[in-house]
Amino acid sequence: RECATHMRRNGWGRIINVGSIMSHVGRAGLPAYVASKHAIEGLTKSLAAELGGAGVTVNCIGPGYFCTDLTERLRGDDAFKGSIDSRTPVGRWGEPRELAGPCVFLASDASSYVNGVTLIVDGGMIETCHAGGADWRQSDAITAKGLMTAGQSSGDSKASS
Repeated sequence: RECATHMRRNGWGRIINVGSIMSHVGRAGLPAYVASKHAIEGLTKSLAAELGGAGVTVNCIGPGYFCTDLTERLRGDDAFKGSIDSRTPVGRWGEPRELAGPCVFLASDASSYVNGVTLIVDGGMIETCHAGGADWRQSDAITAKGLMTAGQSSGDSKASS
């Protein structure tokens, strides 16, 4: 509140909240955590509406799975780490330094017309749908040729060109 008061008075400001990918999805076994992250996104939208007219933007960063001290135990569980790696298009967990660019963008004039959004930084995990483990990137089934071949019926000669 105090920061927003000064920002309003100055006619400019940037507030960046920290949510999570859990601001957009649910996960079994973590209802309180998921609810708290949804609340941060709601707060971001409400404050953006309240402060936007005063030149203050309010946005949120939504990190996915990152290599931090808090996730060390999870990364030590090979099955869990593997499931995250295989569901993330970039095939790995994020590094904390990879949050710097999105934060700099949201704090700069380059984002002056960005207000009330959560910028998800998760290697594409929640915006894509793929399965099949870590080798999905090399699979013929996902190439254009593979899709055409998979979509052919046995008598369809047009699809083979």
